[in-house]
Amino acid sequence: MIANVHPSSSELLAAQHDPDCVTAAPTLEHLEECLACRVRLARIRRASGPDPASANSLQRIIEASTPLPEALAAIALEGKVGEPQPNEIWRIGRSEALLVWVRRVFEDGIADVIPLVLDVELADQESVVLSADATPLATETAAMVSLRTHVHTGAFLNRVAILDIGEDVTEVMTAMRESRRPSKVRVGPPIDDDDDQRLEYRQALRDLLAELAPSAWLDTQDGIGADTKQSTSEPTANSSPDGLDQIKADLGERLRGAQICDLHPHRVTVDEQVQATSLLKVVYLDTAVLVAALSGGSLTAFPEIRVVAAACQQLTLIEKDADAVAMAIPHDDWPTLLFTTAHMRSALVLPGGAQTGPTVTLEGLGLVDTLCKHLEGAMPAWEVTERASGRIARAGLHQIAARHASMSIAQITAEAKRAHQIAKRTAWGSLPDKLDERVARFVVAVANQEAIDDALAELALETRND
Repeated sequence: MIANVHPSSSELLAAQHDPDCVTAAPTLEHLEECLACRVRLARIRRASGPDPASANSLQRIIEASTPLPEALAAIALEGKVGEPQPNEIWRIGRSEALLVWVRRVFEDGIADVIPLVLDVELADQESVVLSADATPLATETAAMVSLRTHVHTGAFLNRVAILDIGEDVTEVMTAMRESRRPSKVRVGPPIDDDDDQRLEYRQALRDLLAELAPSAWLDTQDGIGADTKQSTSEPTANSSPDGLDQIKADLGERLRGAQICDLHPHRVTVDEQVQATSLLKVVYLDTAVLVAALSGGSLTAFPEIRVVAAACQQLTLIEKDADAVAMAIPHDDWPTLLFTTAHMRSALVLPGGAQTGPTVTLEGLGLVDTLCKHLEGAMPAWEVTERASGRIARAGLHQIAARHASMSIAQITAEAKRAHQIAKRTAWGSLPDKLDERVARFVVAVANQEAIDDALAELALETRND
């Protein structure tokens, strides 16, 4: 680089990425003295976006999560014992294991977890930092609250220890929502720079956790199951049941505008003998219904409602936009049970508080009739509201009342002219002058909460002798 000449953008980036290079020394010296070039370098790096997670960062995440003190090393080698529970530390993963703290466990095989790392340098102001004597791991630990996510319980390997940090986690979550620093909770330093390396580590950790998400986990399990050889008596997951093409044709004729989408088959277990496989997704207006078929066993009748609803719930984890699931037995006209997502879960009955459900939303019909009956009642979202009348902004209460009173007086006068009774014709045809104005003043007085005598005085219908 020539003296008194600013380095080019490529020279700046080259020196930043490889500072040990011989040609980088003059550029680095220039950066120490030139503020303008330091600003240029920061802008160039920001414009290029964050670097993808490197192998080194992934390895550091793994190394920060998997090593355990000697006292707990034996536990890490044990198999899975029991199911995860809140306030427990577990090892989860596939080929590589991570530590997580379990916040909640749901009935549908999903756990709400927060990743733990033993490298507290990765902690930021959205992470709970625990001292070595505050955890059963006997080493400093950071709970990355900002990376809280849901994972499938099948990804849990073994329980490590019990740790109660619920209050600290709740405070950090509240502080995140309120855009403030957590109170009375030890956290890491904030991330103030786009070049902070912790951003790269967080992204790498997100990628590892994404492989354990419920949908990703079920997809992998389905792929493993598809590779195994099935018995000849059981239909393969990729084969369509007989009559499915006719059902699609009938739906297309009866529901004009409906979109019928073929799905990659996903299979879930209903009970010991019966399985359910997703086949179609029918979309009509803003409503999507997932169609699944039962297989295995004799299937002369549906299994218990509770287990069928649980299978429907598992399928909605894969097709997240489904508003309902139609579970059918693939013979004759395909008898069907339809569950909306709200009816797949148990609920409390008011006012007594008794627990009920899951319940079937629609039953007793074939698949085509069930779908048509459910989807024909679907309502589109109200995307465009009707424009309000321009008179509302201009007209006051007095004007509105006077206009309505004038219309009513005109109608009474017209009826008086047609009346056959003399008394009616005389009374209705001799209304006081400017009665519409009197009525308008009366309405305004009532609206202003004036005394009733004062409001009636505005009508001036009689002479007061007081």
